[in-house]
Amino acid sequence: MLKAFKSSSSSSSSAPPASKPSISVSTSNLHRNKSVQSTKSMSSVKSNTSLNSGKSMSSMSSHSSHSAEQNIKHSTILSPINQSPLVPNYTAYKFLIVDDNLINLKILYKILNKLFPKALIVKLNNSSTVLKLVEQEKFDLIFLDIEMPPINGIEISKRIRSTKKFNRMGLIAVTTRSTEKDMKIYKKIGIDFTFKKPLNCNLNLILNNIEIILNFRKNKKD
Repeated sequence: MLKAFKSSSSSSSSAPPASKPSISVSTSNLHRNKSVQSTKSMSSVKSNTSLNSGKSMSSMSSHSSHSAEQNIKHSTILSPINQSPLVPNYTAYKFLIVDDNLINLKILYKILNKLFPKALIVKLNNSSTVLKLVEQEKFDLIFLDIEMPPINGIEISKRIRSTKKFNRMGLIAVTTRSTEKDMKIYKKIGIDFTFKKPLNCNLNLILNNIEIILNFRKNKKD
């Protein structure tokens, strides 16, 4: 019995140890799972990057389109109001322009000569001789500066409008004094229209307004 026990004990001790579960397979699966997760993560990052890039490009495109639209609107606002070619009036009118500033006289003369090539244009830089000249010669239209010595444009206009025989003579102020209050005064004393200095508005607009005044005064009774 003792021998049998020993033999059994010996046999038990010499038997190889029980094999452990395959860790290598589990580790391999773990690495594989990590690799798959990493691939998915990278794919997700790329996808998000692509989406964000698409949104960014879309935003940039939208911004660029909006900027272009603003530029178009801006250029439209700055474009000339009237781009039609100038058609001069060839009627042989007689104009008088009065200004104590010789440069202003020269500028206005050039403009009127371009608009009315056949007109006779008389320049005068001394306001004290205006009334005497008006008595001697008949003018269709007088262009007056307002601020000038010794007699200003308002006083000259008052004296002209106080005489009925000058009813068919048009009066246009060319001045820097063009507030709403000033305009009311000019209208009250009989000035037909006012051009603001400097004369940088469209030539067709200037021509049109002058022709309106000429026609208006032509139909006035003495």
